[in-house]
Parts: sequence; structure tokens; C-alpha cells
Amino acid sequence: MKIILSGVTGLIGKKLVAALLPDHELVVVGRNSTRARSTLKSHEITFVAWSDPVDTLAAHFKDCDAVINLAGAGIADKPWTDARRQELISSRLDPVYHLACLLASAGEKPKVVIQASATGYYGQNKEDGITEEHPNGEGFLAEITEMWEGAATEFNRITDRIVILRTGIVLDAEGGALPQMIKPFRFYAGGPIGNGQQWISWIHIEDVVRAILFLMHQPDSNGPYNLTSPEPVRQSFLARSIGHQLGKPSWLPAPAFALRLALGKNMANELLLGGARVLPQKLMQAGFTFAHPEVSNALREILK
Repeated sequence: MKIILSGVTGLIGKKLVAALLPDHELVVVGRNSTRARSTLKSHEITFVAWSDPVDTLAAHFKDCDAVINLAGAGIADKPWTDARRQELISSRLDPVYHLACLLASAGEKPKVVIQASATGYYGQNKEDGITEEHPNGEGFLAEITEMWEGAATEFNRITDRIVILRTGIVLDAEGGALPQMIKPFRFYAGGPIGNGQQWISWIHIEDVVRAILFLMHQPDSNGPYNLTSPEPVRQSFLARSIGHQLGKPSWLPAPAFALRLALGKNMANELLLGGARVLPQKLMQAGFTFAHPEVSNALREILK
């Protein structure tokens, strides 16, 4: 297959590209093709930039079979100032519109478009199991993901199949949330965040990549899919599991008030102190089998 990819220099993208490379023709598009080439380190990939002439981009996109768009600035990388909020929104919406417009003007009709989103779509502090049928929640994360998925309807002009990836907290040793989570434990200061009762809907990086490949090749996959383990856990259980795997104590809590002071109330509440029990109902109904469904075993494999 010929696959157009955007936003693949991050944690998920790098692992996904490595999995796709042996069997597919890849075209990676982004703001900086030199940086992408340096990050992905492959001579088998075609790298192009949004600033390239339209005719050049159209030529590289010709006869594409699939589009995978993961582009979006890191939600937890910087405080949520007004300027940062706007950057988070534009970094998600602009690539969607660029891809949709360019492919439509070039007359390309890929079989599937796979578009990133996040479990933040559902909002926070939900006790019931949340499936893909649940409505949009409240808060900045819910707002930004609703806008993200709304923009993705532009792809209806070029394909009959749009797969939305509502991804949870991705666990991997090389990036994402886990390296930040384990830092306090290495200094014997690890423990629950706030009261520790918030739900963590997590997924092993290997299962993220496997799920994307699975959905890309499933001809009837369409709409939103929760990319989370079938066994979400309380944050306190995750903290104990990390401490056990590292051989470190896990009893020292991070007080909610301190996190709100450090990050701001909204960012702390939505990213660290709130949670939702999100379940991968559609993915499992489609026949996907998780390699790492249970968090203790997942952490053992990651931190070995």
C-alpha cells in the first residue's frame, strides 16, 4: 500500500513507521521535512513539506491507498496559556484541512483515512464504563477533541472510510507519560496523585501500533474507536504497580493543591486529577486481541 502520513515524529508515529516500513510505500509530510528525515532515519521514506509546491505534493500523493494523520502538539508539554491553547488547536486542525484540501484538489480517493483523537473527548470524572457511544464531555480536552473530530469530517470528500483513534494514556519507556510518572519513584518520592481514585485509561505502545494496523486493514472499520486497554485502573493502583516494578515505595502522595499551583487549576484537573473509565468496545467487537491487557504485566515488559 502507498500511505501518506502526517505527525509521525512523535512517540506513536515513530513506532508506527517502523512497523509499516517493511511492507508499504510511505510518504511523510510535515512542516519540516529535514527534521522528519533526521528523526525517522530511513532512506526508504519519501519526505515532503507543506511548503513544497502544490504540484510537487500532489505528485507524491498520487495513487495513495491510505492516509494516517497523527499531527498535534503535545497536550502536556507546556502550561495552557491562551497562546498555548490556540497553538494546540491549530496544530490539530490545520493538518486536517491541508490534507483534505490537497487530496480533494488532486482527485485522490484513498480507501481509508485514519485520524488521531483522544479519550479526552469524553471529559473527566466518569465512573461508568465509557464506550464509543457516549457523548462528548466538558472541559478543554473535550472541546479540543470535538473540534479535531469535527474537522476530520472534511475527509468525507475523499473517502468512504474515516477511522478516529480516541487514544488513552500510552505507556512506553521511550516517551509519553510514563517516563514522567516514574521520575519521583527513582527518588523514593512516588505515590498516588491527588486522592488516587481517578481512572487511568491506558494502553501499551505495542497495542496502539497493532490496533492502527488492524483497523487500516479491516474493510468495515469506520468511525471512532477507543484505543485503551480493556482493563483501566485507578491511579493509585498504577502507582503501586510502578513502585513494585521499580522496587521503590509508592506511598508518598502528590497533593492536589500543589499540582494546581504548579500547572494551573484546569490543566491539573483535566490531565492529572480527573479521569474516565474508557473501554475499547468497538475494537474488541471487531476481533482485536490485546497483547498487553493488564497493567502490571505491561509495566513489567516496558521496564524490564
